Amino acid sequence: GLGGGSVDGRGSVVEQLRPVNDWFGDNYDSGLILIDSSANNHVLLSDVPTSSFLHEGVYRTWDAALEDPAAYVDWIYMQRSGVLPDRVWDKLHNTEKLAEFIKVREVGGILIYVRRDHYDVWIASTNQGFETMPTLRSP
Repeated sequence: GLGGGSVDGRGSVVEQLRPVNDWFGDNYDSGLILIDSSANNHVLLSDVPTSSFLHEGVYRTWDAALEDPAAYVDWIYMQRSGVLPDRVWDKLHNTEKLAEFIKVREVGGILIYVRRDHYDVWIASTNQGFETMPTLRSP
């Protein structure tokens, strides 16, 4: 099960992914998140409201969002396909469909993206300005 121990003794999957979950819970501000929940159900246990997730259970919108994510979501959460295939990764990773998104986190095969026109709002709301390049004043 999800909370069970793992064979390699590194703790459960949930424990291994806790830093990512904690970061996402602390840094998510608003907007829909495209996710394959069957591959990433640990994220549904984070502090992010479940109503914010656009997952395969909302299949018509989810299918459309996989074709044109920028039209539907502000965030994309994907994990390199492993034991469970992540259909968001399979459909979007290294494609032009991510052109409208900025990668804001990468940990152990997990990638989190924010849509470009949501990025500035997100930076302002989470006080992450120190991580961005200083804006150059025009002369």
